[in-house]
Amino acid sequence: DLGEVREAVIAGNDNEWLFEGLGQLWFQWELDMERDAWLVDGCLSRLRRAGGRMEDLVGYSTASLATAPKGKLCDLLMEVWTLERSYVGDLFNGHPTPPALEFGVREVMAEIRRRPLVEPPLTGFYQDFYLMTHLVYALNCFNGHLPNRRSDCPWVYSYIERCLAFWLREGKRQERGGKTAPDVVAAQLWETEAVDAIAECVDCLLGLGEPSDDGPLAELVREGCAWLLTRQEADGLFYSPSVPRSETKEYDHLHPTWVTCAALQFDRKAPGPSPRCAAWAAHIRAAAFEVGLAEPPPVPESNLSSIPE
Repeated sequence: DLGEVREAVIAGNDNEWLFEGLGQLWFQWELDMERDAWLVDGCLSRLRRAGGRMEDLVGYSTASLATAPKGKLCDLLMEVWTLERSYVGDLFNGHPTPPALEFGVREVMAEIRRRPLVEPPLTGFYQDFYLMTHLVYALNCFNGHLPNRRSDCPWVYSYIERCLAFWLREGKRQERGGKTAPDVVAAQLWETEAVDAIAECVDCLLGLGEPSDDGPLAELVREGCAWLLTRQEADGLFYSPSVPRSETKEYDHLHPTWVTCAALQFDRKAPGPSPRCAAWAAHIRAAAFEVGLAEPPPVPESNLSSIPE
């Protein structure tokens, strides 16, 4: 809500408004719309006040980045992506450039690669799964620059493929004879997250633009697409099996439909028409190359206790 963002800018509240505001300005810039002057001024003022100090902006400095809990890395990646993309995309064109950021996606990707991956359904895999899909979204500017490149991080796409197989098994639990669970039980079942998760898997894998006529991966992606199409209900929205409806937050209510519509776009422009998204893709791919993102995370032997959970 831009009204809420404006109130937050005026009041100088926490940084959540800053990321929302930068996102709004990006879309205005991309759509050749006039950028809201008050929002530009508010974002620039906050960035200048921070002076590039990332602890002030995202809660972590270069020195403390390694202490970020695994469950925080996805949000941290998106926050840093939003900030750095604003610089690379020349979002403040016509204004003095704000202070340089203390660190960017390069350092966050290096930290991600340092952490071991957790396979489904082990404890901790949920955070890793969404971290991997959002790493793909950071690389392609949320589908703004396609196709994805498997060579950027082969282990990430392999992990997403394994997760897709898992999520499809969970999403089809009732089809295999499982009963519909009451809300109190459904809240603990993976199937209640299946639409969101399968849609993100399909979106990332279709974004590769690889041949899809045969092979086990192509069949898996087709199965995911077909299953998603069964989840649309009379109100036009998409829902996961057994998902509680009574107390669902607005974002959680809309997110399954949002990501499903993105996933089911079969005719994708590659590359897209945006020079800013192309500039971002070149920037982050260079950073990914520098930190060796193509190589999988090392498997820890005896130092698991040193890695935040």
